Amino acid sequence: MGRVSNDLGEVFLLSSAAGFGLLLNSWSQAAMAGHVFASFDEAVLPFIGGGATFGALLLAGHLGLRWGEVRSALSYAVLGALASFCAFLPWGGRAALEAAGTHGTTTLAVGLPILFGLALGGIYYRVAGIEREGDEGAAFASLSRLAGEAPDAAFIDTHGRSFYAGPTQVRTSLPLLFASGAILGLFVAGIMIAGGLSAWAAHSASGYWAAAPFAGNYVLAGSIMIITFFSVGLFLPNLLAHKVANYFRVTSTGGYALVALGVNLLCGLLLFPLILAAVPSAIAMIFYRRCAGLEPLPLPEAVWVGNKHALVAEDHPLRRYHQIVPEPR
Repeated sequence: MGRVSNDLGEVFLLSSAAGFGLLLNSWSQAAMAGHVFASFDEAVLPFIGGGATFGALLLAGHLGLRWGEVRSALSYAVLGALASFCAFLPWGGRAALEAAGTHGTTTLAVGLPILFGLALGGIYYRVAGIEREGDEGAAFASLSRLAGEAPDAAFIDTHGRSFYAGPTQVRTSLPLLFASGAILGLFVAGIMIAGGLSAWAAHSASGYWAAAPFAGNYVLAGSIMIITFFSVGLFLPNLLAHKVANYFRVTSTGGYALVALGVNLLCGLLLFPLILAAVPSAIAMIFYRRCAGLEPLPLPEAVWVGNKHALVAEDHPLRRYHQIVPEPR
Protein backbone atom coordinates (compact mmCIF):
# COMPACT_ATOMS: atom_id res chain seq x y z
CA MET A 1 0.00 0.00 0.00
CA GLY A 2 1.24 3.50 -0.84
CA ARG A 3 1.55 6.62 1.25
CA VAL A 4 -1.07 9.33 1.84
CA SER A 5 -1.29 11.55 -1.24
CA ASN A 6 -0.18 15.19 -1.46
CA ASP A 7 -3.21 17.48 -1.85
CA LEU A 8 -2.26 21.16 -1.62
CA GLY A 9 -5.78 22.26 -2.51
CA GLU A 10 -7.16 20.37 0.48
CA VAL A 11 -4.46 21.87 2.72
CA PHE A 12 -5.56 25.34 1.59
CA LEU A 13 -9.25 24.63 2.29
CA LEU A 14 -8.53 23.19 5.73
CA SER A 15 -6.21 26.12 6.52
CA SER A 16 -9.02 28.52 5.61
CA ALA A 17 -11.39 26.64 7.94
CA ALA A 18 -8.80 26.78 10.75
CA GLY A 19 -8.23 30.50 10.16
CA PHE A 20 -11.96 31.14 10.28
CA GLY A 21 -12.20 29.31 13.60
CA LEU A 22 -9.34 31.42 15.03
CA LEU A 23 -11.05 34.57 13.75
CA LEU A 24 -14.25 33.64 15.59
CA ASN A 25 -12.24 32.95 18.72
CA SER A 26 -10.56 36.39 18.56
CA TRP A 27 -13.88 38.13 18.06
CA SER A 28 -15.47 36.26 20.96
CA GLN A 29 -12.57 37.28 23.19
CA ALA A 30 -13.02 40.92 22.13
CA ALA A 31 -16.74 40.71 22.86
CA MET A 32 -16.13 39.24 26.32
CA ALA A 33 -13.67 42.04 27.05
CA GLY A 34 -16.30 44.60 26.03
CA HIS A 35 -14.48 46.21 23.10
CA VAL A 36 -14.15 45.96 19.33
CA PHE A 37 -10.94 45.71 17.35
CA ALA A 38 -8.87 48.83 16.94
CA SER A 39 -8.18 48.30 13.23
CA PHE A 40 -9.13 46.24 10.21
CA ASP A 41 -5.72 44.52 10.28
CA GLU A 42 -6.21 43.40 13.86
CA ALA A 43 -9.47 41.78 12.83
CA VAL A 44 -8.21 39.78 9.84
CA LEU A 45 -4.70 38.86 11.03
CA PRO A 46 -5.92 35.88 13.10
CA PHE A 47 -7.59 34.53 9.97
CA ILE A 48 -4.56 34.98 7.69
CA GLY A 49 -1.81 34.27 10.21
CA GLY A 50 -3.62 31.48 12.03
CA GLY A 51 -4.65 29.76 8.82
CA ALA A 52 -1.11 30.02 7.40
CA THR A 53 0.38 28.64 10.64
CA PHE A 54 -2.03 25.70 10.65
CA GLY A 55 -1.43 24.99 6.96
CA ALA A 56 2.37 25.08 7.32
CA LEU A 57 2.31 22.75 10.33
CA LEU A 58 -0.15 20.36 8.67
CA LEU A 59 1.90 20.22 5.47
CA ALA A 60 5.18 19.74 7.34
CA GLY A 61 3.69 17.00 9.50
CA HIS A 62 2.18 15.32 6.46
CA LEU A 63 5.55 15.27 4.67
CA GLY A 64 7.11 13.82 7.83
CA LEU A 65 4.47 11.08 8.01
CA ARG A 66 5.00 10.31 4.33
CA TRP A 67 8.75 10.04 4.92
CA GLY A 68 8.12 7.64 7.81
CA GLU A 69 5.52 5.77 5.71
CA VAL A 70 2.84 6.30 8.37
CA ARG A 71 -0.63 6.05 6.85
CA SER A 72 -3.10 5.62 9.71
CA ALA A 73 -6.14 7.87 10.19
CA LEU A 74 -5.31 8.27 13.90
CA SER A 75 -1.87 9.71 13.14
CA TYR A 76 -3.39 12.35 10.85
CA ALA A 77 -6.07 13.21 13.40
CA VAL A 78 -3.36 13.73 16.05
CA LEU A 79 -1.35 15.80 13.54
CA GLY A 80 -4.39 18.02 12.92
CA ALA A 81 -4.93 18.48 16.66
CA LEU A 82 -1.28 19.48 17.22
CA ALA A 83 -1.31 21.88 14.26
CA SER A 84 -4.57 23.45 15.45
CA PHE A 85 -3.40 23.94 19.03
CA CYS A 86 0.01 25.31 17.95
CA ALA A 87 -1.75 27.79 15.65
CA PHE A 88 -4.24 28.67 18.40
CA LEU A 89 -1.63 29.69 20.99
CA PRO A 90 0.02 32.65 19.17
CA TRP A 91 -3.23 33.90 17.57
CA GLY A 92 -5.42 34.73 20.54
CA GLY A 93 -4.90 31.49 22.43
CA ARG A 94 -2.99 32.93 25.38
CA ALA A 95 -5.66 35.57 26.03
CA ALA A 96 -8.36 32.92 25.71
CA LEU A 97 -6.62 30.66 28.23
CA GLU A 98 -6.18 33.54 30.69
CA ALA A 99 -9.87 34.46 30.42
CA ALA A 100 -10.88 30.80 30.72
CA GLY A 101 -8.75 30.42 33.85
CA THR A 102 -10.69 33.24 35.48
CA HIS A 103 -14.05 31.71 34.62
CA GLY A 104 -13.03 28.08 35.25
CA THR A 105 -13.45 26.97 31.61
CA THR A 106 -9.83 26.07 30.76
CA THR A 107 -10.81 22.54 29.71
CA LEU A 108 -13.26 23.96 27.18
CA ALA A 109 -10.76 26.53 25.90
CA VAL A 110 -8.11 23.85 25.36
CA GLY A 111 -10.48 21.14 24.15
CA LEU A 112 -12.26 23.06 21.37
CA PRO A 113 -9.19 23.77 19.19
CA ILE A 114 -7.94 20.21 19.77
CA LEU A 115 -11.29 18.67 18.72
CA PHE A 116 -11.45 21.03 15.73
CA GLY A 117 -7.94 19.98 14.71
CA LEU A 118 -8.78 16.28 15.12
CA ALA A 119 -11.65 16.73 12.66
CA LEU A 120 -9.53 18.68 10.15
CA GLY A 121 -6.72 16.10 10.24
CA GLY A 122 -9.21 13.27 9.73
CA ILE A 123 -10.79 15.11 6.80
CA TYR A 124 -7.40 15.51 5.10
CA TYR A 125 -6.67 11.79 5.48
CA ARG A 126 -10.10 10.87 4.14
CA VAL A 127 -10.08 13.21 1.14
CA ALA A 128 -6.43 12.92 0.08
CA GLY A 129 -6.51 9.10 0.01
CA ILE A 130 -3.67 6.63 -0.55
CA GLU A 131 -1.57 7.00 -3.67
CA ARG A 132 -0.74 4.07 -5.90
CA GLU A 133 2.73 2.65 -6.08
CA GLY A 134 4.52 0.03 -8.16
CA ASP A 135 4.29 -1.08 -11.74
CA GLU A 136 0.80 -0.12 -12.91
CA GLY A 137 1.08 -2.06 -16.16
CA ALA A 138 2.06 -5.31 -14.45
CA ALA A 139 -0.63 -4.89 -11.82
CA PHE A 140 -3.42 -4.36 -14.33
CA ALA A 141 -2.13 -7.10 -16.62
CA SER A 142 -2.24 -9.48 -13.65
CA LEU A 143 -5.68 -8.13 -12.75
CA SER A 144 -7.02 -8.84 -16.24
CA ARG A 145 -5.55 -12.35 -16.19
CA LEU A 146 -7.09 -13.16 -12.81
CA ALA A 147 -10.44 -11.67 -13.80
CA GLY A 148 -10.41 -13.83 -16.92
CA GLU A 149 -9.78 -16.94 -14.90
CA ALA A 150 -12.44 -16.10 -12.32
CA PRO A 151 -15.12 -13.85 -13.90
CA ASP A 152 -17.42 -14.10 -10.89
CA ALA A 153 -14.80 -13.06 -8.32
CA ALA A 154 -15.56 -9.60 -6.90
CA PHE A 155 -12.41 -9.31 -4.78
CA ILE A 156 -8.98 -9.61 -6.40
CA ASP A 157 -5.69 -9.18 -4.56
CA THR A 158 -2.65 -8.69 -6.81
CA HIS A 159 0.74 -6.97 -6.50
CA GLY A 160 0.01 -6.00 -2.91
CA ARG A 161 -3.15 -4.09 -3.88
CA SER A 162 -6.80 -5.04 -3.67
CA PHE A 163 -9.47 -4.45 -6.32
CA TYR A 164 -13.25 -4.75 -6.18
CA ALA A 165 -15.25 -5.51 -9.31
CA GLY A 166 -18.76 -5.43 -7.86
CA PRO A 167 -21.45 -2.72 -8.05
CA THR A 168 -21.01 0.32 -5.78
CA GLN A 169 -23.04 3.18 -4.38
CA VAL A 170 -22.19 6.34 -2.46
CA ARG A 171 -21.76 5.60 1.25
CA THR A 172 -24.53 6.68 3.63
CA SER A 173 -23.26 8.74 6.57
CA LEU A 174 -25.71 10.78 8.65
CA PRO A 175 -22.94 12.82 10.37
CA LEU A 176 -21.53 13.75 6.94
CA LEU A 177 -25.00 14.82 5.76
CA PHE A 178 -25.14 17.23 8.71
CA ALA A 179 -21.54 18.33 8.11
CA SER A 180 -22.14 19.04 4.40
CA GLY A 181 -24.80 21.59 5.33
CA ALA A 182 -22.58 23.00 8.08
CA ILE A 183 -19.70 23.50 5.60
CA LEU A 184 -22.01 25.48 3.32
CA GLY A 185 -23.16 27.52 6.32
CA LEU A 186 -19.51 28.19 7.15
CA PHE A 187 -18.91 29.65 3.70
CA VAL A 188 -22.10 31.74 3.84
CA ALA A 189 -21.08 33.07 7.26
CA GLY A 190 -17.64 33.89 5.86
CA ILE A 191 -19.17 35.85 2.96
CA MET A 192 -21.42 37.80 5.32
CA ILE A 193 -18.49 38.52 7.61
CA ALA A 194 -16.41 39.71 4.65
CA GLY A 195 -19.20 42.13 3.71
CA GLY A 196 -19.42 43.33 7.30
CA LEU A 197 -15.65 43.83 7.42
CA SER A 198 -15.83 46.04 4.32
CA ALA A 199 -18.43 48.25 6.01
CA TRP A 200 -16.35 48.12 9.16
CA ALA A 201 -13.25 49.34 7.34
CA ALA A 202 -15.25 52.12 5.66
CA HIS A 203 -16.54 53.34 9.05
CA SER A 204 -13.01 53.24 10.44
CA ALA A 205 -11.57 55.22 7.52
CA SER A 206 -14.30 57.84 7.83
CA GLY A 207 -13.58 58.36 11.49
CA TYR A 208 -16.90 56.91 12.66
CA TRP A 209 -15.47 53.85 14.33
CA ALA A 210 -17.91 53.97 17.21
CA ALA A 211 -20.82 53.73 14.77
CA ALA A 212 -19.64 50.40 13.30
CA PRO A 213 -22.33 47.82 14.12
CA PHE A 214 -19.93 44.91 13.70
CA ALA A 215 -19.27 43.75 17.27
CA GLY A 216 -17.59 40.48 18.13
CA ASN A 217 -20.50 38.99 20.08
CA TYR A 218 -22.90 39.52 17.15
CA VAL A 219 -20.40 37.96 14.76
CA LEU A 220 -19.95 34.86 16.90
CA ALA A 221 -23.66 34.38 17.61
CA GLY A 222 -24.67 35.09 14.01
CA SER A 223 -22.10 32.68 12.57
CA ILE A 224 -23.17 29.87 14.91
CA MET A 225 -26.83 30.47 13.99
CA ILE A 226 -26.08 30.40 10.24
CA ILE A 227 -24.02 27.20 10.47
CA THR A 228 -26.67 25.50 12.63
CA PHE A 229 -29.47 26.64 10.30
CA PHE A 230 -27.80 25.19 7.22
CA SER A 231 -26.74 21.92 8.88
CA VAL A 232 -30.22 21.20 10.30
CA GLY A 233 -32.31 22.79 7.53
CA LEU A 234 -30.54 20.95 4.70
CA PHE A 235 -30.40 17.56 6.39
CA LEU A 236 -33.72 16.20 5.09
CA PRO A 237 -33.30 17.59 1.51
CA ASN A 238 -29.77 16.16 1.40
CA LEU A 239 -30.91 12.78 2.74
CA LEU A 240 -33.73 12.64 0.18
CA ALA A 241 -31.38 13.53 -2.68
CA HIS A 242 -28.85 10.94 -1.48
CA LYS A 243 -31.48 8.18 -1.42
CA VAL A 244 -32.70 9.08 -4.91
CA ALA A 245 -29.13 9.15 -6.24
CA ASN A 246 -28.47 5.71 -4.72
CA TYR A 247 -31.67 4.35 -6.27
CA PHE A 248 -30.59 5.48 -9.75
CA ARG A 249 -26.94 4.40 -9.17
CA VAL A 250 -25.57 7.95 -9.51
CA THR A 251 -22.03 8.17 -8.12
CA SER A 252 -20.36 11.17 -9.82
CA THR A 253 -19.99 14.52 -8.05
CA GLY A 254 -21.76 16.46 -10.80
CA GLY A 255 -24.53 13.87 -10.93
CA TYR A 256 -25.08 14.19 -7.19
CA ALA A 257 -25.43 17.97 -7.48
CA LEU A 258 -27.92 17.65 -10.37
CA VAL A 259 -29.96 15.01 -8.53
CA ALA A 260 -30.16 17.23 -5.43
CA LEU A 261 -31.22 20.20 -7.56
CA GLY A 262 -33.86 18.24 -9.48
CA VAL A 263 -35.28 16.40 -6.47
CA ASN A 264 -35.76 19.58 -4.45
CA LEU A 265 -37.31 21.45 -7.39
CA LEU A 266 -39.79 18.61 -8.05
CA CYS A 267 -40.65 18.15 -4.38
CA GLY A 268 -40.97 21.91 -4.08
CA LEU A 269 -44.10 21.70 -6.21
CA LEU A 270 -45.75 20.05 -3.20
CA LEU A 271 -43.70 21.64 -0.40
CA PHE A 272 -42.60 25.11 -1.44
CA PRO A 273 -39.69 25.48 1.07
CA LEU A 274 -37.84 22.69 -0.76
CA ILE A 275 -37.56 24.96 -3.82
CA LEU A 276 -35.59 27.41 -1.70
CA ALA A 277 -33.31 24.56 -0.59
CA ALA A 278 -32.59 23.34 -4.15
CA VAL A 279 -29.41 25.31 -4.87
CA PRO A 280 -27.95 25.10 -1.32
CA SER A 281 -28.66 21.35 -1.25
CA ALA A 282 -26.93 20.87 -4.63
CA ILE A 283 -23.82 22.68 -3.37
CA ALA A 284 -23.85 20.79 -0.06
CA MET A 285 -24.11 17.44 -1.88
CA ILE A 286 -20.88 18.27 -3.74
CA PHE A 287 -19.12 18.38 -0.37
CA TYR A 288 -20.90 15.21 0.73
CA ARG A 289 -19.94 13.24 -2.38
CA ARG A 290 -16.32 14.39 -2.10
CA CYS A 291 -15.98 13.16 1.49
CA ALA A 292 -18.35 10.16 1.65
CA GLY A 293 -16.66 7.72 -0.74
CA LEU A 294 -18.15 4.50 -2.14
CA GLU A 295 -19.39 1.28 -0.57
CA PRO A 296 -20.46 -2.07 -2.10
CA LEU A 297 -24.09 -2.32 -3.13
CA PRO A 298 -26.00 -4.31 -0.47
CA LEU A 299 -27.10 -7.84 -1.28
CA PRO A 300 -30.82 -8.67 -1.73
CA GLU A 301 -32.84 -9.76 1.26
CA ALA A 302 -32.78 -13.49 2.13
CA VAL A 303 -35.56 -15.68 0.77
CA TRP A 304 -37.36 -18.21 2.97
CA VAL A 305 -38.35 -21.38 1.09
CA GLY A 306 -39.71 -24.75 2.06
CA ASN A 307 -38.11 -26.69 -0.79
CA LYS A 308 -34.97 -25.26 -2.36
CA HIS A 309 -35.26 -27.66 -5.32
CA ALA A 310 -38.49 -25.92 -6.36
CA LEU A 311 -36.68 -22.59 -6.95
CA VAL A 312 -36.78 -21.32 -10.55
CA ALA A 313 -34.44 -18.60 -11.84
CA GLU A 314 -35.87 -15.31 -13.11
CA ASP A 315 -34.69 -15.88 -16.71
CA HIS A 316 -35.59 -19.61 -16.79
CA PRO A 317 -37.89 -20.72 -19.66
CA LEU A 318 -40.44 -21.90 -17.12
CA ARG A 319 -40.97 -18.21 -16.21
CA ARG A 320 -41.92 -17.42 -19.85
CA TYR A 321 -43.78 -20.51 -21.02
CA HIS A 322 -46.87 -22.22 -19.63
CA GLN A 323 -47.01 -25.97 -19.55
CA ILE A 324 -49.90 -27.52 -21.46
CA VAL A 325 -51.87 -30.15 -19.58
CA PRO A 326 -54.26 -32.20 -21.75
CA GLU A 327 -57.84 -32.21 -20.59
CA PRO A 328 -59.12 -35.58 -19.43
CA ARG A 329 -61.57 -37.29 -21.79
